[in-house]
Amino acid sequence: MIPVVFVNSEKALWRIGGRTVMDRILELLSREGHPAYAVVCNDEIFDSVASELRSMSRQSRALKASSWIEELPGDQELLLLVDGEVVYDPRLIHLAIKWTVPTILVDSNPRVSQPGRPSFDGKAFVGLLAVRPPDASQMGGNDSSRDFPDYLETFRGDVVDVDALPSYSVPHRRGILHYWVQVTGQPDVKIAKKLLVDAGGKGHQELAVLIFNRPVETFLSYYFSDWRITPNQITVVGTLIGCGATICFALGYFWWGILIALAAEVLDGLDGRQARIQIKTSKLGEYEHVLDKIVEISWMIALGWFFSDGFSDELYLWATLGWILFHNLDNLSYSVFRAKRGIVIDEASKLDAAIRLFASNRNNNILFLLVGLAIGFPLEAYWFIMAWSVLTPVVHWIRLVILLNRPADTAHPAN
Repeated sequence: MIPVVFVNSEKALWRIGGRTVMDRILELLSREGHPAYAVVCNDEIFDSVASELRSMSRQSRALKASSWIEELPGDQELLLLVDGEVVYDPRLIHLAIKWTVPTILVDSNPRVSQPGRPSFDGKAFVGLLAVRPPDASQMGGNDSSRDFPDYLETFRGDVVDVDALPSYSVPHRRGILHYWVQVTGQPDVKIAKKLLVDAGGKGHQELAVLIFNRPVETFLSYYFSDWRITPNQITVVGTLIGCGATICFALGYFWWGILIALAAEVLDGLDGRQARIQIKTSKLGEYEHVLDKIVEISWMIALGWFFSDGFSDELYLWATLGWILFHNLDNLSYSVFRAKRGIVIDEASKLDAAIRLFASNRNNNILFLLVGLAIGFPLEAYWFIMAWSVLTPVVHWIRLVILLNRPADTAHPAN
């Protein structure tokens, strides 16, 4: 299959979430292993599109609408025609690139009003259409956008309705309704950006995240997403800030330590959102969780160091070592379940999602320490965290055994 992107105005070159609309499409296609062969445009914007492709170092070619079909390779059985002025949910591109027969994607109940949008059989045309090259030749002329509705009148093939697609996203650990927005003006830019930000967060989080982190992350992400700061840069800054919290805890400056730790936790969530919004997820980013674990361990070591006056009381040293052991056992339970079932244990049922809500982890432990400090019992909060960190992996391993002894199809993701 060869993807061909159709652009009819410079709105495709507007930036949303750190990328132009056209570049978002090209990046999604490239990540699916099918970089767009060409970007077809009318004469008026040909130079702008060609210049943009060169600046992005894209392999795609800019072709004129009047002659594009003659310049395509002749050995392709199917072409994926893509409307280049639509911000797509990545899952829609992932779906379309797998089509093997002529297929059209429509939406009987769009999340966003799309006035003037071409329709097919009374449903909104999403902008993804797989056709055979001889049929695509009908899309000639100087105005590529007009050719879509013209061609829809004669299309014969499979019809896929966005409204009927399953909404649960395993990478996001939650249900997300599929979205797509045709960019016709500045109001659409704001709508698309909000949808990208809302879809950037993960589900099945802990109580502390729902109370504080997520609202702050969402607010900041709306503005950060257009900045040139990369997800990896946010990760580095967050890690350094987290180390600052370690120093504060070791010196007994608990309030400062908590405030700095909260900032580090927000940045920890923000880097992932930035990567998903800007389509800059990478293998390197997956190792960011290792840094998070190291920083989390350093916080607990620092607290034990302060409360025991440099581990002069060995009880705190052994407690810290025990915490590290049970912390890793908890991580192991997640790894085992993911290897067996392809999802994290929090997604297995509503009960497991509720366990995650109150379990011992980086975000909740800081919340526990904050509550203890606020009521004047920081040491008691420390020992509560230690005890809770033993109970959490015990509960997770019990659930792991129960879930793995059930047929796989009974462990449904918890919405």
